[in-house]
Amino acid sequence: MPPDNARRRIKVGWALPTNYRLTIMVCNAHPTLIMTVFIADNRPISFDATCIILAGGRNTRMNGTDKAKLVIDTQPLLQHKYNLFRNWFQDVIVVGNRQRRDDYPYMNVVVDEQEGQGPLMGLYSGLKASGNPICFVSACDMPFVNEALVRLLLQESTGFDMAAPRLNGYWEPLLAVYHKRLLPLIEKQLTNGQRKVSSFFRDARIRTITEDQLKTADPELLSFFNINTPQDLKQARLWSASVRSRNLRKTGSSA
Repeated sequence: MPPDNARRRIKVGWALPTNYRLTIMVCNAHPTLIMTVFIADNRPISFDATCIILAGGRNTRMNGTDKAKLVIDTQPLLQHKYNLFRNWFQDVIVVGNRQRRDDYPYMNVVVDEQEGQGPLMGLYSGLKASGNPICFVSACDMPFVNEALVRLLLQESTGFDMAAPRLNGYWEPLLAVYHKRLLPLIEKQLTNGQRKVSSFFRDARIRTITEDQLKTADPELLSFFNINTPQDLKQARLWSASVRSRNLRKTGSSA
């Protein structure tokens, strides 16, 4: 019998020890026909951590449009983030609603334990599902996350419960690193009706990453740009097109 998260079409089940991944395939025409396939997975992995993409949110400032499906550089935003992080992490978890499972059957989608409870519930659900105690967390609507900045956050988290950037006097909790041992603190805040990610910070051992530190990895701090409005989307598309154009020119000059 396949595990509970096995789904129709193709669904990655879990990472195996060694460089193989078990994929469970269920035939739509014959639901009882199940195949398990071991696929060699030799991608060079940058980070020994789980990546969690938070893909919930009500998108009120985008007139109700699902931000995960906004197109950036020819790809839906969630697909863009997933492809990017799959180059850096062995395991990528997407936390969202039940519809995400149907829309992206090939992704490891974890449904919030209680839907509609905000980003704190998303963080809790992702950490609980992670097989690695160290988790890098990013919101779905941040398209320009820098690999060097991710490395900085993970390195600085050693010996702490979490590593979080602080810009202009405010935390950036949706681009940060969290340890699974924070789960009891988060659960306590959820029980008290809290929804803000920063609600448990006062009880956690935090490695604060300053703006100067962040700029050593991401000088323009583009990793923190997020898409909240139609104008943000327009700006993101302009930046993305500019980067793609520069890359094409570089490729042409080196040919």
